[in-house]
Amino acid sequence: MDKYIIGSKYTRTEIRNLENDPGTMGKWDRGYLEHNKEIFIFSTYGGESYTGIDYGDKWIDSETFFWNGQKKSNVQHKHVKMMLDPNVDKRLFVRKSNSNKNKLKGAPFTYKGLVNPIKVSGENPINIIWKVNSNATNYIEMDDVSNFDNVGKGYSIITFSNKDTAVLSEREFIKRSDQLKKDCLKLNNYQCEINFLHDTFKSKRSEENYMETHHIIPISAQKYYDNKLDCLANISCLCPTCHRLIHYGIWKEKLPLLRKLYDSHFDNLKKSGIILQSLDAISIYY
Repeated sequence: MDKYIIGSKYTRTEIRNLENDPGTMGKWDRGYLEHNKEIFIFSTYGGESYTGIDYGDKWIDSETFFWNGQKKSNVQHKHVKMMLDPNVDKRLFVRKSNSNKNKLKGAPFTYKGLVNPIKVSGENPINIIWKVNSNATNYIEMDDVSNFDNVGKGYSIITFSNKDTAVLSEREFIKRSDQLKKDCLKLNNYQCEINFLHDTFKSKRSEENYMETHHIIPISAQKYYDNKLDCLANISCLCPTCHRLIHYGIWKEKLPLLRKLYDSHFDNLKKSGIILQSLDAISIYY
């Protein structure tokens, strides 16, 4: 049973005691922190915090919360990476701004439950839209997005624009090209890029060895790149087992696969205007 009750109020000191943390109180004075492999987020919304700063945090609706990170936060920061990790629990505590800053400093927070990010944007600071008590995953490979009517209409070739997005069920998804998927499979002779000996079965559509396509840098990271991530250089051909391993396997088993894809696609990604400084530019998403 969870030690925190949704809707109940807790001061920072009470939370620290519940977590049995003998460390300094300063740790629990932060806007967000990591403890026991969980992320705790504390937000004063609807106006200034007791420090006199209005971070712009606000409720979009009863289950959707807009939140800004610290001044120099970005996706490379340790705690932000944990926030975007679907395997890490994120707990949201909020309180409404009060004109009396002295009372606000020690005021309790209302626990809203576990949250998951549904949209990430910006840097220095980063901002995240959280969904409360949601089972949503952070980075979604929408292989069936081609079923959406608008996919393929107004689809540009290289430069990414707002024409390359579509909104489905209150989420913004990026359109993908079915033709690029077909080209990738043919280019790789319907063989797995990790090991060409990985056999599967004959596809009833192509009558070739069944393979799947995978975006090395997830489409959800498009906001951090000017050129389109839905390009041949960023698409790999994988057998179903390797594809699932990259998405759902443990880190030490998926890392060699990510490194191989990074090495084999690096030059073509560069030619496509997608510059990667290191393997970390990919591994952050897995």
